[in-house]
Amino acid sequence: MRRILLTALSLLSLTAPAFGQQDPPPKNGHVTIPITLHPAAAPVPLSTYHLYPEYGDLTPGNRVHGIRDGIAYPGKYTRMGGYLDKGARYRSIDWNEYFDLRADGFNLLLPEVQKMRQLATVLRMRMRGETKDRQFDKAVVTIQSTFGLAQALEQHPCLIGSLVSLAIVEQARLGLEELIQQPGCPNLYWALTDLPTPLVSLRTAVGGERLFLISSYEKYLRKDRALTEREIEEFLKELNEILQIEGQRGGIEGVVKNTRLRFALIAADGKRMDNVRKRLIEGGTKADVAKSMPEMQLAILDEFHRYEILRDEFFKAYNRPYPEAAPWIAKTEAEMKKTKDKGDIIGPALLPAVWKCKQAQARADQRFAMLRITEAIRLYAHGHKGELPATLADCGVPVPNDPFTGQPFTYDVKDGVATLHGGDPKQGEQAYRWYEIRVAK
Repeated sequence: MRRILLTALSLLSLTAPAFGQQDPPPKNGHVTIPITLHPAAAPVPLSTYHLYPEYGDLTPGNRVHGIRDGIAYPGKYTRMGGYLDKGARYRSIDWNEYFDLRADGFNLLLPEVQKMRQLATVLRMRMRGETKDRQFDKAVVTIQSTFGLAQALEQHPCLIGSLVSLAIVEQARLGLEELIQQPGCPNLYWALTDLPTPLVSLRTAVGGERLFLISSYEKYLRKDRALTEREIEEFLKELNEILQIEGQRGGIEGVVKNTRLRFALIAADGKRMDNVRKRLIEGGTKADVAKSMPEMQLAILDEFHRYEILRDEFFKAYNRPYPEAAPWIAKTEAEMKKTKDKGDIIGPALLPAVWKCKQAQARADQRFAMLRITEAIRLYAHGHKGELPATLADCGVPVPNDPFTGQPFTYDVKDGVATLHGGDPKQGEQAYRWYEIRVAK
């Protein structure tokens, strides 16, 4: 079972594909993916194919519970129309984690999250078989179930749920990348156009992130009385456990000693402690209570106060499109490094993963935007004797801009081969994908 724990390494590992074809090795700073397309017109009517479960497909029920039934009865969710397909089409989504998140904070157990990612792997395997057999209608139903599963994780109140949701939609994307290259595959341009932007919203998870850390240590953040020495020691031990798992330092003894020392250094700053007392009094704490608080308690309160400021700077533009959010987040990340040099503990230990999650969201949007463009190229090729458009503007339908840059994708045609790519995600060569597109003759 997993605890609600955010590290850059663990979050990024959740977005890696668990199953499917492997990308070729990177060359010249990027991975080149060969794509062979077969011209195809848009289906008539357009609603013949859609990639999200439509309202008419949904039935009353809690999707989370329905998908859990799929976990409980594994022999019945692998077949088409089984528990998972039904559960992915329940109308409501409620994780019922609100009270547990407030009560357990960091110690909240998430046993079902990783299992749901495994269900996406099962769907991916099923879709590969359907694609191989050119059962296109069934493959689209499987994609709908995959997106329905991702939607459920999107509503989880922790960023780790969002990362698993992004890992699930990556399984759908890999399946679509295979599907659209099959002769006779219906053109899915308008179905891809109908997908939400961003593909996976982080709004619910951000709300949970604002809640859980403060809830974890709420009993130590008292502003109405002085903490006892025992309570302060309990706080340090609990924080040490988190920092140890985060991999910030070595063994338990070293972590305990170092964390206590760092808080002691904050507490020894008389001017800083005076400012904390002043802020508490201005916030409603009685003057005699503020004066009775030990310096270590004031250091704890100040550390969390600084964390909340830094956290909100990270999140203030977090739900905006990536090109708009990125400068703010990068600026806050640079500021965070400065606070680490000044002795801050919590923010520098926990917040870097927030940036990685936003990058993963934009990476998913970029890859689906490239798929949509390939389908626009198939539309053009159908009406122009199998030729590639000279420019994307020639496609005759709207094409998306690159979600990473907000600018048009780069598209070039030479000797009957088109090259399509967006901006470098700057997450390693393996994450930077170029399409090399050919139209089958």
